[in-house]
Amino acid sequence: MRRRRRFAWRMGASLVALLLAAGGAAAHYPPPAEGDFLIRDFRFASGESLPELRIHYRTFGAPRADARGVVRNAVL
Repeated sequence: MRRRRRFAWRMGASLVALLLAAGGAAAHYPPPAEGDFLIRDFRFASGESLPELRIHYRTFGAPRADARGVVRNAVL
């Protein structure tokens, strides 16, 4: 019985130490930039239309282009 308590105590202490270490290693990212894109007279393939279509977006970071001007870090 005493061995079980000691084992449980050690496992609990190890778990707490692991969680504290992992929490301190979290990455810090800059806040996202938000915006709205407005499309006027948007027409669907079915023929229906909207006078305005507003799409809200968020961007993280900035695009980085290679020597040929192709953006290499973009994700859709």
